[in-house]
Amino acid sequence: MGKAKVRLNSNYVITLDRVKDLCGEDFLEQCIIPEVLKNEKQLQEWKELFNLEVKSKNDLIEKTTYYGKLIMEKNGENYQ
Repeated sequence: MGKAKVRLNSNYVITLDRVKDLCGEDFLEQCIIPEVLKNEKQLQEWKELFNLEVKSKNDLIEKTTYYGKLIMEKNGENYQ
């Protein structure tokens, strides 16, 4: 028999709204959002790919969600 394979890494993509639905708003606000905002590699990737500067929780909502798009359009701002 062959050697058992060991998985060293798994990568998943899940949207923040699903995290909120599954784990609750407190978990999202206290655990997930701070980690997202500390992840310089992710923030740089959003900047390069989508021209998004995400520096705060409000930026995550306003610049990355449909709800945010509606708010920005209502205020006459450009949504990218």
